[in-house]
Amino acid sequence: MSYIKEINGNEMDKFIEYIPNSIIIDSLTNDNYIYYGIVEDNEAIGVIVMETDSENVELTYAYVLPVYRGRGIMSRALNQLIVVYWYKGYQNLHMSYNPKLAPSIDKYADTNEFVKIELDNAYFEFSLQVASESKLWSKKILHTRRMSELDESQKQILYAAIEDLGIEIFNEIDTDRGYLINQSIVYMNNEVPEGLLIVGQDENGKLDAELVYLKSKDVMAPYYMISALHENLENDYPLETIVSFYSKNGYMTGVLEKILGTKGYREIIARYDLSRVAIYSDIPIV
Repeated sequence: MSYIKEINGNEMDKFIEYIPNSIIIDSLTNDNYIYYGIVEDNEAIGVIVMETDSENVELTYAYVLPVYRGRGIMSRALNQLIVVYWYKGYQNLHMSYNPKLAPSIDKYADTNEFVKIELDNAYFEFSLQVASESKLWSKKILHTRRMSELDESQKQILYAAIEDLGIEIFNEIDTDRGYLINQSIVYMNNEVPEGLLIVGQDENGKLDAELVYLKSKDVMAPYYMISALHENLENDYPLETIVSFYSKNGYMTGVLEKILGTKGYREIIARYDLSRVAIYSDIPIV
């Protein structure tokens, strides 16, 4: 039988491999994270990370080893935490997630009648073959440049700008993913970088793109950047290559949806009123 417990200190060593580096780094300056380990037969099998403010609690991260999935372990753990935070006097539980990337969390939100709001942020996944069939890519790509083509002073301007957003690049390699600087696209305004569409590649060869920085007020900038990226990838990779794209920019989301002819998987913010635990007892204590 699995169970959860709050973890800290030396106990963190058993669970640290399940926690993303970005959360570990942020926790150095953020005291609001609370870590829970999921244990079965004295083995660490998963982790839940919560973040609190004075009134609300947010599910920041949840993970259980693949071999233990499909048994309701995560649902039971979250049920227990909902009761815990209601008892502590918190008002709402929030979750922010993408249903494509976290289908089990989305199912949990639906099952327990969370109030869901769809955002402009969206996740796309497509092959270069599918992308190449679209006739809507810009044939006149302006003001873009591969990141590898920047001179040193331009790179430093760009690095400083994105580091202000909390994105750190060391020796042109991100802390979490190895980025392909040659394919990454920079939007230029009078030789000054004002946008960055960065590309990474995982161990399976799938490409991962994200618009991480956009200062330019030119409404065509996202269109030119994504069109330049498509042109580069089509020249450098086989058409069966899979590309995932995460957009935090509503306009960029709309551009991609129009070009690809498909709706992106929109990010969801889900909220649960913790007072329902006392009134309806609809979350079981297990």
